[in-house]
Amino acid sequence: MAGILLAYWFFGRGVSRATAPGSLIIVLFGGIGEVYFPYVLRKPVLIIAHILGSMSALFTWGLFHTGLVAAPSPGSIFAVLAMTPKGHYLQILVGFIVGIVGSFLVGAVLIKKFDQVDLNDSDDDSLARATATMEGFKGQKSKYAETLAGGSTKSFAEKLAALKGKQGPLNIIFACDAGMGSSAMSASILTKKLKEGGIDCKVTNKAVAGIPADADIVVTHRDLTERAEHTCPAAVHISIDNYLNAPEYDTLVLELQKLKS
Repeated sequence: MAGILLAYWFFGRGVSRATAPGSLIIVLFGGIGEVYFPYVLRKPVLIIAHILGSMSALFTWGLFHTGLVAAPSPGSIFAVLAMTPKGHYLQILVGFIVGIVGSFLVGAVLIKKFDQVDLNDSDDDSLARATATMEGFKGQKSKYAETLAGGSTKSFAEKLAALKGKQGPLNIIFACDAGMGSSAMSASILTKKLKEGGIDCKVTNKAVAGIPADADIVVTHRDLTERAEHTCPAAVHISIDNYLNAPEYDTLVLELQKLKS
């Protein structure tokens, strides 16, 4: 974990590079792994660096005929040392460092090669989407990783601010390929959340090709967002990874409550 964050720190760009040092401290000394997951989800090829780094550490410990007495939890350096047999601290630390160096070197090569491909993709947005993907897998928001989406959240709030003062309820559209199924269920979920939050909005579901011109906010799966933006460029567009359990719903409710206040 630490090696990949180091690679982002030295060779990354934008928000990924700026947040890597803080995330490194949390992972190394706090052992909170979920802070690290979005960096790999952002560029899944980095799983190779993670695997090779772990192999390097295990191989080194094998050479020294050493290992931990139990699994460290959380996986911080302090927990690792606490699970180290007496007299084996140096060997364990050497293996730990070898693993970090191994994942750093491989991660640096992969980041330099692949992190410059999506030149039209905002680094803020890509890390925020990766964080949202992780939260979708978990089924809940992450209080540790939410800061990684900070740049995207600000942009999202600024876009919604343009809707402040609009007369009448906002028109929110859930769009999918056919305008049925997933988008219909998602519209129902968001309607309930908005009602509980005291927000008066009109929520309907449509096909991407049939998004009305008067839509204020359009919610789509990230694979469909580009098409939705082409259909209705004036709307605020929200990309999600999971129609039925997206953390963006709660964020939207909170931002609309701020607009209302």
